Amino acid sequence: MRTAKLSTFAALTLAACNQTACTGDDTDDTSSVITCPEPDSGVTPVGFIEEACCARDPEVELGVGEGCHEPLSEEGCVTMVHGPQGGWHIWFSFQTTTFRNVVSYEIDIVDVESGESLLKDDADSARVAVLATEDECVHTYPGVFGYLNQLSNLPDYTPTSTPPELLCHKELELSITVTDTDGREITVTERALASGDPNKDADICSPLPGCEDSPPMDTGELLDDSATEPVDECA
Repeated sequence: MRTAKLSTFAALTLAACNQTACTGDDTDDTSSVITCPEPDSGVTPVGFIEEACCARDPEVELGVGEGCHEPLSEEGCVTMVHGPQGGWHIWFSFQTTTFRNVVSYEIDIVDVESGESLLKDDADSARVAVLATEDECVHTYPGVFGYLNQLSNLPDYTPTSTPPELLCHKELELSITVTDTDGREITVTERALASGDPNKDADICSPLPGCEDSPPMDTGELLDDSATEPVDECA
């Protein structure tokens, strides 16, 4: 697992976030008896956290949601989505509890059989996110691309090989490391079976139970002909 550098994280977020989104209300609440731990000396806090949240242990849940956070399916599969530009990816999402609302995250996808990472070590694997708020202590972030773009070390690889051909129904290890500027850092790892895209690759790799459906790529598309507004898939 590659680890994002906190100093780079702080510099990026300070440049990218406006004062309201990243620091929240600066009004003091002297009635609270709960205090969050102070950031390490020399680290500029980025994002906000409610004091009351620090009574709860920090947690991270790894999911696979495109438009909103969705836990892994009970059947234990993930879809290798065949994108419109011809590549393949797996959707990542995550939910944090008792973290600042601005975090750095780093993901990886490993073929369990070979032990090979399927994700190139590039800017797409490690990023900074401003998280949506589910309640005062819980934040979510969906729609993270886990690109299946490093296949050359897999057994049976050829220059024309595709993920559905090489990884169909094989066990994958998905992992994410989430960090904030207070020093909270959690790594979560889950295993799931690779399933074919039901819209484009069902003839190459059959979709597994729990992964038979794929949402439309255009999240603004009307899912119900009788509706006058786009359907809220997170409701």
